[in-house]
Formats: sequence, structure tokens, C-alpha cells
Amino acid sequence: MSKREHYFFVCSNVRPDGNPRPSCGRAGAQEIYAALKAELNQRGLGKTVARVCTTSCLDMCDYGPVVSVQPENTFHLHMKPERAAALVQAMVEGALVEDLASTTDGAVGTDKDR
Repeated sequence: MSKREHYFFVCSNVRPDGNPRPSCGRAGAQEIYAALKAELNQRGLGKTVARVCTTSCLDMCDYGPVVSVQPENTFHLHMKPERAAALVQAMVEGALVEDLASTTDGAVGTDKDR
């Protein structure tokens, strides 16, 4: 079994119709998943360095779509497919995409790219 150094967990939770809470699955999660996977594969990192996975609710519904990056333990909020390259580049550099990032202590970055 090959263990990767980094994991991108894309919240893909879909709430039932009529539920007042937002859900990442209805806000473009599959497109984000595909964009991250494509970006990693294009850079030759998808089979060795990082893996993209879907997950259920990450409890940050009001900030979705959300991507959690591990082991960095960061959450990237209001994610869009066109930001996949920036997120992968940040992983390569060991940096944060400041305007999308939140740490586990609850500090939330700006949402200027919404």
C-alpha cells in the first residue's frame, strides 16, 4: 500500500432538498475534486505525493465548498475548481493559500475570492 505525504479531502456531502443548511455537494464539490485530481496528475504528483478523496460533512457548511488538507490540518473555504492549481502549488511549497485557509483553531481567512 502506498501512503501519500498529503491528502486533500473534498467535502461532498449532499443534504436533502428543502434542508435550510448549505451543502458542499450541491456547490460544486465534484468539479473541485476533478480539478484537484487533474492538477496533481498533470504535475506527476497524483500517484506518489498526494491523493484527492471525497468525504462526508466536515462541519463547515457555511464556508463551503470546503477542502481539508492533511497532514497540514488546514481547511480551504469557498473553494472553486479554478483555485486547484494554487492549492496544489501551496502544498508543494509548504505554504498556505491565505485567502482560502482556515486553521483548526477556527481562524478563517478572508473570502475575497467568493
